[in-house]
This record gives sequence, C-alpha cells and structure tokens, in this order.
Amino acid sequence: MKHNGTNRELESDRQDPVAGIRDEFGGGRRRASSDDGPLIRFQAGLVEYGADRARQSGALEPRKEDLDALVEHAGAMALDAHRPPFAPETNPNDRLREDRFERTSARRRTVAEAEEHAEKSLRESEMEQARVPKAGPKPEVPLLLIAGAVLVLSLTVAGTLRDFMLGWVDDDALTWPVSVLLALAFGVFIAYSALSTSETADRGRAVVAGGVIFALGLGVWRASGAAGRDDYFTAAALTALEIGVIVILEWTGKRHEGACARWKGRADERETAEARVAVATVDLERRRAELAKLDEIVEEHLAYVEDRTFRSLAIEKLTETAKTAVRDGYNHGVAENRGKTRGPRR
Repeated sequence: MKHNGTNRELESDRQDPVAGIRDEFGGGRRRASSDDGPLIRFQAGLVEYGADRARQSGALEPRKEDLDALVEHAGAMALDAHRPPFAPETNPNDRLREDRFERTSARRRTVAEAEEHAEKSLRESEMEQARVPKAGPKPEVPLLLIAGAVLVLSLTVAGTLRDFMLGWVDDDALTWPVSVLLALAFGVFIAYSALSTSETADRGRAVVAGGVIFALGLGVWRASGAAGRDDYFTAAALTALEIGVIVILEWTGKRHEGACARWKGRADERETAEARVAVATVDLERRRAELAKLDEIVEEHLAYVEDRTFRSLAIEKLTETAKTAVRDGYNHGVAENRGKTRGPRR
C-alpha cells in the first residue's frame, strides 16, 4: 500500500496482506472521529490564539495592527507546519517507517488470531473445570472412635501391667498412674498404627499381626498368674477384647485409607483443571498485552501519516486556512469584550 500527497489508497487484500489492518485503523473508525483531526486541531489552536489576543488587549473593535500581527503569525505557523507528503516509494526514511508498519501489521494479525485461540482455550478450560467438582475436605477418622479404642485398650492393659510388670512395687499411688500412662501409650500406638494411611498393602496385615501377637502375649501373661478357671476365662476375655478392638481399628483404617485415596484422586483432578485455567489465563493476558503494544505502534504510524498528509497540503491553502482561523478567533474575542462592557441585557 502506498501513500500520496493527500490520501492513502487501499489495495486489495490479495495484493496487500495488511489491508484489513489498514481498513480497521485508517478506515471508518478514523473517519468517524474526523472532527478531531490534525486540521481541526490546527485551526482550533489558531482560533483560541486569536481570541486570547483580543481578550488581553481589551479591544472593543477590531484593530488593524492586531489583525496584521495575527495574520503574520498564522502565515508563519503555516510555513512552519508544512511538510512534504508521506512518500515511501521515493523517501528512504518513509520507506523504513512503512516497512516497519507492514511488519507490525502482519504480526498484529498473527497475534490477534492467537488471542482468539487463547480465548477459546480459556473458555474450554473453564468449562472443563466447571465439570470437575471440588474435592471437599480431606476425610478424617472420627475422634470418638479413636478415643473409645484407646480407652478400651487402656482399661484392659493397665491392670495387667499393674499386676505383672509392676507387681513388685508396693506403692499403689505410684504403680497405678504409671500403669495407666503405659496403657494409654500402648492404646495410642496401636490406634495410630491401624489408622495411619499407607501406600503399601502389607501395612494392614503387619499391624493386625503385631497387635494380635501383643494381645496374645498379654493373655499368656495373665494366664500365668491365674488361680482358677475364672481367672483363665477373664484372661481369655480380655485378650479377645483387645484383639477385637485391634481388628476394628484396622478395618476402619482400611476404609479411611480408601476414602483418602479417592479424595486425593478428586483433588488431583481438580488441581489439574485449575492449573489449566491458570495457564490459559496467563497466555491470554500475554497475547492481549502484546496486541495492545502492536495497536499503539499502528495507531502512532497512522497518526503520523495523517499529520503528514495534512502538512503536505498546498501552502497557499494551508496559509489561507490559518489566517481565516486566527481572524475568526480575534473577532470572537472582540465580541466577548463587548459583551462584558455592556453587561447583561434587561
């Protein structure tokens, strides 16, 4: 696409791959805002300059010396504003600017397409995330169950420890607290071992085997001190009670372990979906930031060419426009001075 002294002609999309960019930035949208073009700004500045000169002088009638000075000033501004037309086909500097514009426009089209893909990817990621439910809180073993298991084991073990491990101590005030503390430690250890999650399948069997062996050992210890049939029955009942509590703890632990595994699967799936949304969001923001920078470069180039086009008008026309604008401004200022002098009408 080339520029002449007064406008830029659009070639077909087949001949110019950035014609769409030209049309978007230099077409209807800019024509719709032509009221704020460089020519209007130039004229408005001179009009305001002339009006300020009249206000400062306080003139109630146009003065020839003021008008002559203003017209001379406007002519000088017109001469100073005049520039040759934007001509990349003959001017090497303009050619470099035009080449940069074309590369930027081509890159902008690529980034705009990438932005559309990023928006689509983000929407798809958000829809996928919406389909994946949140994992919720991690499953926890009921504290009441743990407390009950520890209490039962403590009650069965404390007496045995008192009678067989600390039986040689005559001070009950010392032996019973120590036995209870040791029994509580045993109960907590068994409960923690049975309810702790693990990725190995042999953990549960090892906990059950170890707990049963420990309970049987306590049962043998009780049977060794039995004085009759009732003592044997009591020893067997306590041992069976301990084994039952251990088995229940392990069964609960297996269920808890399965629930934790299912929860972790849901949590990982949700985390993966959220990570995809985060990545898509960052990619979209990066595309938009790059597109905004490219738009600034394109806008700057179009504004530059527009300004050069205005400055390349015939010097006679530009000078006449400047003189007319400054005269209008001066006359407006004189009219304001008259209004202030006469005051409001009644």
